[in-house]
Amino acid sequence: MSETKKTSKRTRRTVPQSVRGMRDLLPEELLIHNQVINVFEEIFKAYQFQKIEVPVVEATELYERGSGVTTDIVEKELYAFTTKGKDRVALRPE
Repeated sequence: MSETKKTSKRTRRTVPQSVRGMRDLLPEELLIHNQVINVFEEIFKAYQFQKIEVPVVEATELYERGSGVTTDIVEKELYAFTTKGKDRVALRPE
């Protein structure tokens, strides 16, 4: 059943569904995921690498310029939008 109705006339909710191409890590999977991450972090530490965090959102032109405007990444996999400040940005493709 994909929809549920309440007795209130203003409430009509749908059951949340995963976005296509994305999935949640469930507790069992997350344990394994974290173990793998921990092993990599220990290796990185041994070689004196330091962790960095990169932005999830970048300027759209970065992907268009680097991959080409007509590539599958830009045409099919890139979620781009315009900010309130009129900047064209895109979620980093994974």
